[in-house]
This record gives sequence, structure tokens and C-alpha cells, in this order.
Amino acid sequence: MEEKDNLVGGSAADMQRRRPRVSAAIIAYNEERDLPGCLETLSWGDDIVVVVDDKTTDDTVAVARKYTEKVFVRPWPGWSAQKNFAFEQCTGDWILSVDADEQVPPRLREEILEVIGGPDAAVGYFLPRRNIWIGRWLRHGGWYPDYTLRLFRRGRGTCRYRVHERIEVDGRTGVLKTPLDHYNIKRIDEHIQTALRATEAEAEEMLENGLRVCWLPPVGLVEAFFRDALRGPRDRLTLYLLAKRTFKNRFVLVWALPFLPFWKFFRMYVLKRGFLDGTRGFLVAALSAIYVVLKYAKYWEKRWAAERDRPGTRRPS
Repeated sequence: MEEKDNLVGGSAADMQRRRPRVSAAIIAYNEERDLPGCLETLSWGDDIVVVVDDKTTDDTVAVARKYTEKVFVRPWPGWSAQKNFAFEQCTGDWILSVDADEQVPPRLREEILEVIGGPDAAVGYFLPRRNIWIGRWLRHGGWYPDYTLRLFRRGRGTCRYRVHERIEVDGRTGVLKTPLDHYNIKRIDEHIQTALRATEAEAEEMLENGLRVCWLPPVGLVEAFFRDALRGPRDRLTLYLLAKRTFKNRFVLVWALPFLPFWKFFRMYVLKRGFLDGTRGFLVAALSAIYVVLKYAKYWEKRWAAERDRPGTRRPS
């Protein structure tokens, strides 16, 4: 009977060995408060990698070493580069990329293990995120489901872009149902500081891209978008991400520029029903409109500085 059981199902240890191994990758900066909650929900992983910014001033490193030996302290090269370094240290068959202020609930863990163990597993998976803003889950305003690709086969995904970084994979993707819990903002000043850092990076990106100020979208970018759209899968999520990758921070319409902050607020608060989140919904929409102003203000400041420092430029006496 024992021999038959082994032939049919095998032991629990054998089943565990056959399960694809999962590595969790986290980057951190001054995260001693949130990191324990994150790492405790990843204890089921086969491998945990934590990469810490060397300018961290709190006990993030000591906290991380309570949960894993694979803790790396290195200078900050940017969001994407730091995450790609973390991915390179992973040894599992699959990589789950998690931020230090995120937590993986038990139902999501079960769904992850189920899909990666299936015979028809994709190369990468988008996860919905439940964003908790100052103690409450924002269900509207574009903050949910907030799909982001976080689970992928090792060696098949790369993190790209200077700001609002995201992972891209070289194959078929799927979408999970259970959300990742994101405890991203606890205080208003955190939101403002995050916006200041992100707008600085976006302004740098626009300068590097040679942002075009024009009356109509550049023909070359439009052609590139349709060419790539016709080449790959054309579901709504894929097309949305393709549009962001093709157009974001590459051009701005002269006639639309004055209205962009107002459009941002209207789209989040009215069209995406942010008003249903009450005062929080209003504040998030208003702060997002301010973000747009800051982004372009910093871009023009950098552009003027670059033009002023260009050789041969006459300076006012």
C-alpha cells in the first residue's frame, strides 16, 4: 500500500521538491517600520533578497538580516537598476518583486503557487494592488485595481524606466485576481516627499528624451505605437502600457499644456469617481494635479539651466 501511495501521489516532501521555487526581491531605503510586515508575509518563499540603499540611516539592514542572509547594501543607481540588481541575486525559478511597504496576503500566496505550478503558466503575471492611503483603501480615482507586473520567470523579465518603473517580460502574461496590499502613504508629508523625488526623476527623463513641445502628436511616435500594437497582444491592459511606454514624457501639446493639471484632477475625481473615496479622494486628486505642475516646472528649470550653460550662450551681465 505504501508503494502504491508513492507511485500515485508521492510524499509531501517530493511534492515540495517538484514545486517551482519562488524568490522574493525587495529594495529598501529607511524601511525599518514597514519591512517586518513585508518579510513576514514572504516567509513561504524559497529565497528572499533585500537590497538596501547605502544612504539608509535607520535599522533597515538589521531588520532585514533577521529574515534572510541575502542582504546587500549598495549605492542608489535608480529604481530600475536597483531592482534589476536584486533580480540578479535571486535563485528561484520565479521572482516575486515586492516593495518594502507591501504585504502578500495568504490568498495571494495560494494563487501564486497554484498558477506557477500549472502546466500552462505564463511568463509573467500582473497583480492588482490594494493601495492603503493614510489608513484607508482607495477604491476609486484610478488607484484600484492598479495592475502591475510583479511575478515572472527568472531571466525573462527586466525592470525599465527611470521613474514609475515597471517590469517587462519577453513572453505571454496573465492576470491574478487576489490583490497585493500596498501600505504606501501614512502621512501627507510622505506623499509630498515622494512626489518631489518622482517629479525630479521625471524631469530628468523628459530632458534626456528631448521632450517635444508641439501642436500635434509626433507622427513617428504614433506610427511606432500602431506598429507595436499590431505586432503583439491587443488586450486593454497591454495597449495601455504600450501607450505609456511610447508616449510618456516624450512630447507635450502646446494647446493642452495649460489644462493638464485640471484634466488630471477631473479625470481622477470625476471620471474615475474619486469622489466616492470622500475627503481622501479629493486630496489625492488635488495632489496629483499639483504633481503635474511640479513635473513640468522642474523640466523647464533644467532645460533653461542646460541652455544657459551651453558653450557660446551669452549670459546677462
